Amino acid sequence: MEQFKLNATRIQFADDTDVVINPTELTSEKERFELLASSTLDGLLLCDSERKVLFINNSAKRILGFPVDKSFVGESLENLNVQCFTDSLNAAQENNIHEVNKVADLSENHTKLIGFHLEFARNSRNEQIGWLFVLRDVTQNWQNEQMRSALTVASHEIKTPLNSMLSAVDLLLDLDLGGLNPKQNHCLRVVKDDIQRLNRLLVDLLDLSRFDEGIQFLERRRQTSLVFLVNKVLDSFRTFAKSKNIQLENKIPKSIPTFKGDRDRLQQVLSNLVENGIKYSMPGGSLSVDAELQDTIIKCRVNDTGVGIPSSDLQVIFEKFKQLDNFPSSSSRGYGLGLSIAKQIIEANGGKIWVESELHVGSTFFFTIPV
Repeated sequence: MEQFKLNATRIQFADDTDVVINPTELTSEKERFELLASSTLDGLLLCDSERKVLFINNSAKRILGFPVDKSFVGESLENLNVQCFTDSLNAAQENNIHEVNKVADLSENHTKLIGFHLEFARNSRNEQIGWLFVLRDVTQNWQNEQMRSALTVASHEIKTPLNSMLSAVDLLLDLDLGGLNPKQNHCLRVVKDDIQRLNRLLVDLLDLSRFDEGIQFLERRRQTSLVFLVNKVLDSFRTFAKSKNIQLENKIPKSIPTFKGDRDRLQQVLSNLVENGIKYSMPGGSLSVDAELQDTIIKCRVNDTGVGIPSSDLQVIFEKFKQLDNFPSSSSRGYGLGLSIAKQIIEANGGKIWVESELHVGSTFFFTIPV
């Protein structure tokens, strides 16, 4: 919305353009101003030097919980019963402060938090004619921050005992400490798998909360080799693939150039796609990763011979907590976070990700990376 200053029969825009209007045109210009002010999602409340309301848009009424169909023009600011406004205005006048930025709790229990900016309202001659409040509902932001903080604390509290349990299980599985019968070995491996799954869930939840908050998460952009990344990821899953008799193959041409990206995050994407491909494939299948250079874009493909994805789910599979119903077993199910996080990472690296699939034949996940 264009910024402007009001002065009786003149509107001055931010580019210093003056529009002088005749008294007979004042109504139409006033309507134009109100239309512009009403179109913003931020709340606007303008009062004169005597604290009488000159204008309040519908966004401000909604944020403050006021009836939208009530005018409020001409009412005293004190009569609005928004104590933080009068307190801030009193403090600004007593201390000769021209601007105030504050977050206030209208509910006293953190269910209605607003952030507001208070400043002088001036005319075209730079004379103060009143005060302007710009409001924004920040309740959701505050709640998201509280949730993210709670997740961070909880993850550290939970991961410590989980890692201790994992170390203990690894020691028990170490044959040097004495043999286990097949049933004992199987039970311990189930415990180990569940511990690792919980660890991944904690990491995914933390990542997701950071993405939702818009927090920068590509921490180390550096020259990266896709051939190196794919080899590293496939090597880490060879034991898992061998247990299901699934062949892994790196088909990335050595001619594929390096690119600048977050190596750890891209490895996270590849790991998710490869693990899913192995997990949802029947024994005796295969998984391959290849790529091609298209102008200044690297197009990577992860192809598996898994159960496939119904066409109706291809557009929603990257949504948070989306789980499909055609998996081989309920134990194969994840939490529906991996692909959502992969999408966030690829897009943050300047690329795109999508999937093509055929039921009972397999799936191919594509993603692009700018060179």
